[in-house]
Amino acid sequence: MHCNAPRTLQDCRDVESLVAQVFGQEGAPSALIVYVGQRSEWKDGANSFRATPWNINAIPTVVRRKDDARLVEAGITDAALKEFVSA
Repeated sequence: MHCNAPRTLQDCRDVESLVAQVFGQEGAPSALIVYVGQRSEWKDGANSFRATPWNINAIPTVVRRKDDARLVEAGITDAALKEFVSA
């Protein structure tokens, strides 16, 4: 998951909570939360997370590395995340 807590603090907190619930269960796949920087860093078009291999355009974003599938912003719900992980 990629997030920028200062920019979208509540959105990131909500998503972090979902990630902890889904990935924190025994036998769940592993996950990593990555912060893309402070607002000014994220807004910079040269931010490394905007480039290959990440190509993040919105935060928060959940990326499944095996196939580069993504859940973005409001699409990151409990049900969507559970389905995403099971695919």
